Amino acid sequence: MKYFVFLLFSSLLFVGLHVSAQKKNVYLLKNNGDYVKNADSADFIRSVEEPEKGSNLYPTKEFYMNGTRKSYGYSSKIDPPLYEGTFLSFFENGKKKQYKNYVKGKIIDTAFNYFPNGKVYSTLLYKPSGDSSIVYVKGVNDSTGAAMVTDGNGYAVLYDEDFKYITGKGNVKNGKYDGEWTGELRTKDTLHYKEVYAEGKMISGTSNDGKGNVYHYTTSDVKPNFKGGMKLFYRQVLQGFRSRELVRQRIQGVAQVNFVILTSGEISDVHVINDVHTALASEAIRVIKAQKGWQPARQKGRAVKMMQTFPISLNISN
Repeated sequence: MKYFVFLLFSSLLFVGLHVSAQKKNVYLLKNNGDYVKNADSADFIRSVEEPEKGSNLYPTKEFYMNGTRKSYGYSSKIDPPLYEGTFLSFFENGKKKQYKNYVKGKIIDTAFNYFPNGKVYSTLLYKPSGDSSIVYVKGVNDSTGAAMVTDGNGYAVLYDEDFKYITGKGNVKNGKYDGEWTGELRTKDTLHYKEVYAEGKMISGTSNDGKGNVYHYTTSDVKPNFKGGMKLFYRQVLQGFRSRELVRQRIQGVAQVNFVILTSGEISDVHVINDVHTALASEAIRVIKAQKGWQPARQKGRAVKMMQTFPISLNISN
């Protein structure tokens, strides 16, 4: 009998993958990505259908709890989605929110974003570059539809996802940020910032939280990282995973492990968000908790807590 322990991670790279089709195709989720079993606790519903004839992609639909559609696209995986092709999302009022295209889970080509009133908000061009994409600002409008940025040039005003406040404003030249940009970031409090760009590259950034704390930076958003590198983290998880008893009981599946990396670098709230065998969930939680040495995420120079998801898969074959 052979068994395989795999670690999959949120960047969608993987050490290995061997997942059989799942029977369950309706999921209740929170906005933070947690799966729940009670509809009263859910923020939206995800429905995954079998591929259409001649296709290997799963039609994936999401709905708000009032029944209105939230998104629609095609995924190469049952869960979590790895989108391919056209993707549409909608506001709860039924108006279109986003239109974009994916290849292997990455946004490509031109993406359109909309105001809740249905007017086009922004037009962005995504060009793949290594493991990420370079984003060019093609157009930005105000809520009446009047153009502020056209053909990649002009003065842009940008909003948060729910259009509650202005996140940034400044000049755009040839599709890139240029000169001085100002704005704010609202999390536990409000962080005001000023950044200087030249041809899309940040030259300097300064933020303050209104409490006398000032932060200096040259990269707006820094992801959490493991001391020694992420490859060391993956290797330690694979080596530390105790699979013998699980294999003896023929327990297998994919445990989606969520945890929060605090500003101190410690981790908290480690839990499995999907429905798997209790023993597999417990071992996945244990091995993640055992990994010490995280460097926290940073936004506008300030350390912030951030949630991570790491699926761990155990598969058995005779």
